[in-house]
Amino acid sequence: MAPVAQAAPAQIPFYKSSTSQFPSGYTTSDQLVKNQLALTRKSQLGYMARGQFYDLSEIQPITALHLSRNVLSAKSGERLKVLQVKTTGLETLSSSSNKKDFFRFDEIRNDNFDLGTVVTLKDVYLRKEPSERSQVRTTIPKGFRLSPQKFTKQYVEVKYLNYIGYIPLSDLLTKFDFATMALVNGDWLMIDRREGGQIVSHLKEMIDLKDVTAFVTPESKGIVGSQNQIIPFLTPVEKVTLNEPIWRQSQLKGHGLVWWKKNILIDEIQAKDEVILVDQLLKRSISSVSFHPKNPLKGVVSSKGVYITKDGLHWRKVNQFLDFNGPVYYFNDNLIFVGHFRSLDGGRTFENYIQIEKISAAIEKTFGVLPKQLLVEKIDTRPPFKLNIEVDAGFRKIKLESPLFSQNWKALKTN
Repeated sequence: MAPVAQAAPAQIPFYKSSTSQFPSGYTTSDQLVKNQLALTRKSQLGYMARGQFYDLSEIQPITALHLSRNVLSAKSGERLKVLQVKTTGLETLSSSSNKKDFFRFDEIRNDNFDLGTVVTLKDVYLRKEPSERSQVRTTIPKGFRLSPQKFTKQYVEVKYLNYIGYIPLSDLLTKFDFATMALVNGDWLMIDRREGGQIVSHLKEMIDLKDVTAFVTPESKGIVGSQNQIIPFLTPVEKVTLNEPIWRQSQLKGHGLVWWKKNILIDEIQAKDEVILVDQLLKRSISSVSFHPKNPLKGVVSSKGVYITKDGLHWRKVNQFLDFNGPVYYFNDNLIFVGHFRSLDGGRTFENYIQIEKISAAIEKTFGVLPKQLLVEKIDTRPPFKLNIEVDAGFRKIKLESPLFSQNWKALKTN
């Protein structure tokens, strides 16, 4: 048998210095790693906009913190009233000590239950009623910050000087423009965008702003809020840490000390689970989503796979579930359900939990029929510590319940 030809090892360029424009030779990565002496890494904080990286000094976007009426201290969690917005931070008033203080933006956090202020994007008419045909009371200048009193479908009621009236939401920047999740009628929904006086959910539901109780606004998100910057007005931006290529130094025979590099992004991504941003997730077809009952930054979603987040922005794929599109449920920091599986360690590992044979026995006992199939379609809980599921049994949809930490299933007869 003829020997099988093997591909030659990939050749990597090396340089006389880390500033050289052209390589001085090529060799294999094995040779370079074997004789490696040192490496350097350079990280740079900046903004990504339309696929382009910009230094922090090049762009000054507006963030949800700029539009807040109340914020939280990152250190103590205390709720603080915003008195004045400055370039580098906020002047605040403590709700407990009545003390004024100044906090940099990295020292405060968004308050999910603060619906914030609105800022005019141009000179706008303040009208007596929410209609373009209504009487104009005065003009509000561009860049003015106002506290919303009441939302309608296209307008918001505000107080300006001694006037109370309405201005169009299309001419304003609001905290809703930064929202990725919103609390509506007790349920957390993923949000795609704002359209006038409504937000659009990932299910394409149109939700009036007046029906939103709270929302999540990732602190890395921003919007260009002025015309005199290097990228267009109202362009969305995201604060990122850019990891430039690692430079490594090796001793090579005949060449002495040489420099070569690997891409840190490739090295690190391959070593970790797949992670996608919330913007990427919202472009996918989402089958089921559930958030932590008290912290909407934590959630689990199924979308041709299962993804878990702890910050509302970065979603880690759980490789165990491949292309799973079934129900998910986030009970607390430890307990998460995905289909028949549960995690007791916050999503790090999952075990097969819901036992099909016990569900089948409960259905047969109640309905006198052996299920043709059993497909779990919904999962949730109700007090005190009851696990509820809905299954497709082949002949009908059936609801069952069991104590949260046992498999004592009872099929429920419903109309």
